[in-house]
Amino acid sequence: LCLVVWALRTQTHRSFVAPAAAILTTLDLFASGAGFNPAIDATVAAVPATPVIRVLRSHRPARFAGLGDSLSPDLSMRFGLLDARAYDFPVVRRYEQVWRRYVFPLGYAPGTPQLALGVTRPSLRILGMLGVRDILAPHDLRAFAARYGTHPGALLPPGLGLRQTYDAPDGRLYRNPDALPRAFVVHAQHVVATGAAALQAVGDPSGPDLRSTVITERPIPGLPAGGSKPSAGGSQARIVRWSAQETVIDTLDPRPGLAVVSDVHYPGWSATVDGRAVPIRQVDYLLRGVSVPAGRHQIVMRYEPTVARVGTIISIGALAAMLAGAGLAGLAARRH
Repeated sequence: LCLVVWALRTQTHRSFVAPAAAILTTLDLFASGAGFNPAIDATVAAVPATPVIRVLRSHRPARFAGLGDSLSPDLSMRFGLLDARAYDFPVVRRYEQVWRRYVFPLGYAPGTPQLALGVTRPSLRILGMLGVRDILAPHDLRAFAARYGTHPGALLPPGLGLRQTYDAPDGRLYRNPDALPRAFVVHAQHVVATGAAALQAVGDPSGPDLRSTVITERPIPGLPAGGSKPSAGGSQARIVRWSAQETVIDTLDPRPGLAVVSDVHYPGWSATVDGRAVPIRQVDYLLRGVSVPAGRHQIVMRYEPTVARVGTIISIGALAAMLAGAGLAGLAARRH
């Protein structure tokens, strides 16, 4: 305001006022944030990658999940780990419903799937469906269980087929026997009438084998109904590249089927098979599936929400309007 008043009183040339205002605003933004989040030395701020973190990183694109606050999800993101417990809000509704019902039976704070984890037969099935290969637990499991007011047997019950694969002061790793690949091909569908029935079926250990059969709420054309045995060979799906906004999968199968990716179905995702646009099906209550013909194919899934495209168009239009306005203003100034 002072700059504008000064410019009007001194009749300063307008070409000086605009850049001066921009510089002043930039300096003001720096000043307003100073001290809000004090900086510390990077050697103090950086958490070291311990051996268990390096092991988990070597298992990507497989996911992991930790008991309780073992390696918090936000810290997992710092190391590029794929944590099934999610990161920040908001949480997709169906994901929360699955987590609330099956994964944390010891107690649940609504909207916070990343804060807790228990292990049961249904939870291992759900975690396996999400591509969780490893369960991370603290090295001192007894003290950890006491902090939660329970005992180690309630967190990792015997008889579930969990196999310890790592044990050191920085944690323990257990292999999930129900872990599915992050991408795989199925050849049958089990059709249910409602979302509630799908939620029941995905967590039922006696339900369809999720390795070979998807649970759908709408029949998928070309996919046989009923159960199917896992393919003995010849059926392959491999994630060759993945990021937050793109997943590329190569498939090779002698039969047509449905490629399942253990990522949450969400508006804004699109898919192509060999460059041809195809619909993404919601399968297994909350995952993505894409129909693929027999043979070798490449699936590309991209996150391109409509709001982002509209925002890009508006931004480009606004920039064009600003440039046009500046050009017209300069032309008018030269005429005067």
